[in-house]
Amino acid sequence: MIQGVYNKKNYLLITLLLFISPLVCANNTLDLEHIGQLYDINSSSSAQGFFPISDETIIDSTFYDAQEWHLKQFAMRPDFSVSKRFGLLISLKNKTQIDTWFVHISHYLIDQIDVYVKTDSGIEHAIIASLLPSDSSFSANMLGRAVPIALPKNESADLLVVLTSYKMKFPLYIGLIAETEYHNWKRNMDLVFIVAMGIMLGFVLLSATSFVILREQMLAWFSISTILFLFFIVLRSPFGIDMLEWKSGLPFAGSVAIALSQISMLVFTKLFINIPVNSLSTRYFDWLIGLICISIIASLFASNSFNVVMHSFLGLLVIVLIVWISIMQAIKQGALFIVFMLGWLPLLYYVGEVIYLQHMQLKLGETTFSYNNIESLYLQIVHFFIHFIVMVFRILQIKRDRITAEMKSEAKTTFLAQLSHDLRQPLDTMGLFLDHLQDKIHHKENATLLHKTKKIHYSMREILSGLLNLSQLEAGKMPVTIQDVNIPSLFEELNHEYEQNTSAKKLRYHSRECKAVIKTDYVLLKRLLGNLLSNATKYTTTGGVFMSARCRSDHILLQVWDTGKGISAHEQKLIFDLYQRSEKNDPTTQSTGVGLATVQHIAMLLDFKVTLRSTLGKGSVFSVFIPYDKQR
Repeated sequence: MIQGVYNKKNYLLITLLLFISPLVCANNTLDLEHIGQLYDINSSSSAQGFFPISDETIIDSTFYDAQEWHLKQFAMRPDFSVSKRFGLLISLKNKTQIDTWFVHISHYLIDQIDVYVKTDSGIEHAIIASLLPSDSSFSANMLGRAVPIALPKNESADLLVVLTSYKMKFPLYIGLIAETEYHNWKRNMDLVFIVAMGIMLGFVLLSATSFVILREQMLAWFSISTILFLFFIVLRSPFGIDMLEWKSGLPFAGSVAIALSQISMLVFTKLFINIPVNSLSTRYFDWLIGLICISIIASLFASNSFNVVMHSFLGLLVIVLIVWISIMQAIKQGALFIVFMLGWLPLLYYVGEVIYLQHMQLKLGETTFSYNNIESLYLQIVHFFIHFIVMVFRILQIKRDRITAEMKSEAKTTFLAQLSHDLRQPLDTMGLFLDHLQDKIHHKENATLLHKTKKIHYSMREILSGLLNLSQLEAGKMPVTIQDVNIPSLFEELNHEYEQNTSAKKLRYHSRECKAVIKTDYVLLKRLLGNLLSNATKYTTTGGVFMSARCRSDHILLQVWDTGKGISAHEQKLIFDLYQRSEKNDPTTQSTGVGLATVQHIAMLLDFKVTLRSTLGKGSVFSVFIPYDKQR
């Protein structure tokens, strides 16, 4: 069953086994009495612990010194930073009627496993490599690798397992199980993993489909997280070992997947909690995401042990930050965020366990945690299940808030339109009274007061007119009349009106237009340009205002330039929104923000594009792109 391989190195090891097995294993034999039992080898009191083996082992007093040394320091756990090869020796006696057994090693991150069996008929040798060649006799399963060995019935045998690795950090598990029971156990373990993969694949499909329908970014990032976790499940399978040639080092693809998984968790949490953009919590999230991105680059150059520690530490930071933010939100907003916080606990437990496994000290007879991969896998499924449920409720909550906000916005627009309409009539009546009063006042001081009152009345009427127009635009009740608009005629009318305004402020004004006719609403286009000119004149104290029209191949470019004080990058995001006013408004200018808000709404209504380019202290330019067919 196991082919013998005899070369110089194997000869030394076999000689070693022949010489020391009677000394080491005398009166300390592991009896195999039950075929249904998985026997622990590395933690068994019958084994002599791990001892380092050099590439050229010589049987002399030096070896015995090494044997004594290893029993003090490396009895239960090999330290591959000291030697890349370690051996484990145990004496067995098969008291069952089964002569074929499997040696099972639970850990993947080992480059090669050599199994030697010495019986009365000789010594046999089998090799388990890190890849899965088609002609290999060993068996790969979801928890490790196994190789069959022959143990004659009612006879004693010595088993030597030699492990080759580089700085492997996690404790491994070496077990012995009868052939029939191994195949049953392997089938059950594989089934458990297949079920887990099916559950995670279901989460991926469900969240991805929900994202396509609802267009919620939270669902997209949940899908990414589940896909990455599914990738980790595949890595732990025989297919993943074969595909990535996963040896003792953590592959770069694994480092990238870990980092992306951590980033997806952070982004998902930000979207779930809806953290304000400029808050301190957002900066914490951004800094941590930056560190994780740096870790991807660092993993290319760092050692395997450093990469494991680095990713474990960053993972712990991610979970601690998420749990802390969740606790803060749970205190403020209640039960939903408490459940969200509890959903991270399985992941926190898993990360803590990984860190613990790297530094735990094993004791004689103590079974390692190598087989808890099943437990950790389903802990993660619980984590994803809890978060999927709370995510559904959170999305419903967000949808309700949006519907409520839209209803309030619609009610506000309706109220504003009604209020503007109701106020326009008394203002018009006030204007008639002021005109009538002008003929009855002859005193110079009273005439001055009347003139100022009429200016205030005019300003109030213009503001209310703008509010009424804006409310109609927001409510979608503004009528649109498409007609031929001659650009030179439009500019001539605007020039006549705004030359007087700029002259009153001692500003220069000029314009330049192209000869073109476009199809659009004349009244709305004139109002749009008029608002831009009015805004430019209002915020310019020296220099001038310039309006231009340029014909391009597929559009007309209308621009209004000024030499005013300019607009900061932050304020540029606010000026088109009536309900977000800049905190640095010039007290010398009376502005409600209605003009630019109206520009934005007219552009949306007529399918125009409006852009702004501005430099503080030098001025601004508003550009309007109007679709235009030059061949028409």
